[in-house]
Amino acid sequence: ALQQTSQIAPGSFAVQNVGSGRLDGLELELSANPLPGLDLFANLALNDDKYRRLNPGADAARFGATRLPLTSKRSYQVGASYVTQPVIADRMKIRVSANYAVRGSYFSVVNNLLRTEGYGLLDAAVALVERDDRWSLALGGRNLTNKLYFTTAATADGIAIGEPRTWTLTFRTKFR
Repeated sequence: ALQQTSQIAPGSFAVQNVGSGRLDGLELELSANPLPGLDLFANLALNDDKYRRLNPGADAARFGATRLPLTSKRSYQVGASYVTQPVIADRMKIRVSANYAVRGSYFSVVNNLLRTEGYGLLDAAVALVERDDRWSLALGGRNLTNKLYFTTAATADGIAIGEPRTWTLTFRTKFR
């Protein structure tokens, strides 16, 4: 049962007892290896959320809110990764991976007045991997479509915007 939730008021951060809520959910995950070196995956999350009882003085009750904050009804992710056999001087493998993740819309505040729209993000990477996996060098990108999205709705302090397209270059090594 949800006993407290945060409410942001201009110039303060107050914690308010809203009553109780319920969150039921189902998660499904699938993975497959149809070919040597190829990994596929998918996952799905379904949520059913609602306030069960609201204290009359709480913002959620005053505005007739029915849904819990920050909870998407559904989200999913699909992706793949492929690693070659050693190809470069018989010592290096190439790994390519990508995934697409979607988060459904959700209410950003307890009173359900501000709704944050859902969004989907595409990430991918390509890596050069030493045959025995002792080291790797990877070039990766997050939010490759440069999607403008919000992680929360507007508050007294402004709007939280998600990360823009981001590139990374990563070197990893294992010490034995």
